This record gives sequence, structure tokens and C-alpha cells, in this order.
Amino acid sequence: MKKLSLMIGAAAVASAAVAAEPSWIMFSSEGPDCYADGSQVLDGEVYALVHSKDGVFKGLTFDGNLVDAKNDTIVGRAAIAKDYGCPPVMFILDNGNQDLSADGFGVYLFDTRYTAEDGKTTVAERVAGTGKFVSFNGYQKVNATVTTKAVANVAEKDALTGVGAVASVLPADVKQPKVTSITPDAGQVVVGVTDTLTGLRYTIKGGAEVGKIENTLVDSVNGVGEGKVLNLVIDDPKDNRFFKVVRGK
Repeated sequence: MKKLSLMIGAAAVASAAVAAEPSWIMFSSEGPDCYADGSQVLDGEVYALVHSKDGVFKGLTFDGNLVDAKNDTIVGRAAIAKDYGCPPVMFILDNGNQDLSADGFGVYLFDTRYTAEDGKTTVAERVAGTGKFVSFNGYQKVNATVTTKAVANVAEKDALTGVGAVASVLPADVKQPKVTSITPDAGQVVVGVTDTLTGLRYTIKGGAEVGKIENTLVDSVNGVGEGKVLNLVIDDPKDNRFFKVVRGK
């Protein structure tokens, strides 16, 4: 028995000696990085390292699932945004990730903002027991050339403006929000909306004519769920006489 144990031990040492050295990618950005609406990234927002076998990241759904899980992999993600950018973070490529082709990697900024009716905004909140984001609005690729065992720093000139942000994919059967009430109140207009989802952000567009409803009148807030009324407050309706509820950025 002792001899057998020694043989097993020797085999383990030999295996460790020839094991592949872990690869790594270190990334940081100077910022200021911005969301799709142009506002600067909040502290605690998520940056992620993604790999796509075919070189094309198909994106994520509004609840944070991969659209193409066969070809796309989230290698790592971290809720570490600070001072409108990404401080240095290292992603270790080990086990099944070591053989991923270098040209398939990309770094992305996620938009996980959740804004309540009172205007309070938080980021990177998770649904208890599932690990999924409470709200996942979209993502945008950081302008970085990523290679293994190299530092990918993004200069301020390459900061994300939000123009290249991509909205998360909605389910085919998602309900359209319904306006149930429009109430003038001391110079404001309170619009009551039903059939909203907590994981999606909503805003109101307005216009003086039915065919020109283009003005954003409300900061985006998240829905409140089935059976509840989301109250969107227009502080200054001005000449806007017609309103519609749309997905917010």
C-alpha cells in the first residue's frame, strides 16, 4: 500500500509540473465612461470580460442571460466602477478558459441601473436566490485591444460616450405599457402607467402633434410590476400635448 501511495503522489507531482500556466488579462479605463443616456457611470457598476467563439458578441437579454450561450461566454465580471471608470482588474483564464482564442475577447461595460419612482438609483443589484441582475438595460464594448498576459489600458480619449451602447434584448411576448391616467397637478402632469416590468426602464416622450412625439420629458425609471401603477411625473409639459410611454435608456 505504501508503494502504491508513493506512485500516486509522484504522478500528481508530475501532472502539476506540466500543467499549463494560467493566462490573464488586466484591464482599466481612465474614463469618464458614460451610459446610453450620456450620464457618467456610477460607482459599483459592472465591467465584464466576454469571449465570443465567432468573434461577434450577440448580447444579453433584459434579465442578464446570454442571447447566444453556445458561442458567447462571460469569462468574468466585477462590480468595480469607480470615479466614472474601471480601476485595474485582473481576469484569470484557467481551466476551460485557457484555450479560448485571443481574438475572441472583448471588455464590456454593463448598465445595471435600477431607478425607483423616488429617483433613487442603485447598480448591480441581484435577484435573491438567482444571481440575476434586478435590472439589465444594456451594454457597450470598451475600445480596448485585448490579448492574454497583457495589460489593456484605455486612454481618456477612448472613454465611452454612450453612443455605442446596445439595449438588452426583450422577450417576444413583453407587454406594452398602458397609460391609465393623466392628471394635472400644480403645473406638473402625473401619468399613471400599468403593465410595466421591474427589470425595464421607462420614460415619456411628448410632442405638440401626434406625428411628432419626440421630446423626452421624464428621467427613466424602472417599472413596478404587474398589477401596479407606475407614476411618471412630467415637471414642465410646456407645449407637449400628446404623450407616449417608451423604453428608457
